[in-house]
Amino acid sequence: QRLPAIPGRCRRAAERGLRALLVETGRRAEADAIDPERGSATSLLVVGPFGDDGDHFLDQRFAPDLAFPSPGEELIGRFGPLAPYVVRRGARQTALDLRRPGDGRNGCFYALHQVRAERDLAAWLEVTCASAWRATVRGEVVREMRRPAERGRLRTFVPVRLAAGVNHVMIKIGLEDQTNLALRFVDARGEPVAGVVELPADRRHAPASGGIDAAIQ
Repeated sequence: QRLPAIPGRCRRAAERGLRALLVETGRRAEADAIDPERGSATSLLVVGPFGDDGDHFLDQRFAPDLAFPSPGEELIGRFGPLAPYVVRRGARQTALDLRRPGDGRNGCFYALHQVRAERDLAAWLEVTCASAWRATVRGEVVREMRRPAERGRLRTFVPVRLAAGVNHVMIKIGLEDQTNLALRFVDARGEPVAGVVELPADRRHAPASGGIDAAIQ
């Protein structure tokens, strides 16, 4: 049966519980038909790790703070030369690990999420991350979470305004040992915003022109 039209955060909790119950009772096909994470980023263009011998990097400046590199562009990172790569979220995963697949080395990572909005619209950027992080939307910093000094919730909602066309969201991860990240755009009910489509992460898409107004009530 379809779940009732309750606010998005409650719906997700109920769907996760139902999905777990179906898996435990062997009803895998029914479980796979439920996607509590719908609307969340399925792939990100990532570059890293950067950093020195420390483990807090949010206030250290690296090349991607100036401009996110294009695929194939080489930078010098924490352990030598590196270039952007794509990470993908598995069907049963709730977040993406920003480390290069098969490489467990940690540090400071930058993730680029690219979406297309069919019109100018207001939305909430939902960031789920246990690390210190900084969110930049269309070139403007819209929120920082300065862990461990700031004790914010794991999931943070940031009001943003998207322009019609391509919008870039860059997240900088600042704690060495916390590399998981989930992103999505939602409305005031916590439901995925209609008219926002994720773009393939394997290349950079030219962003829309115009400014950003993060002060949305």
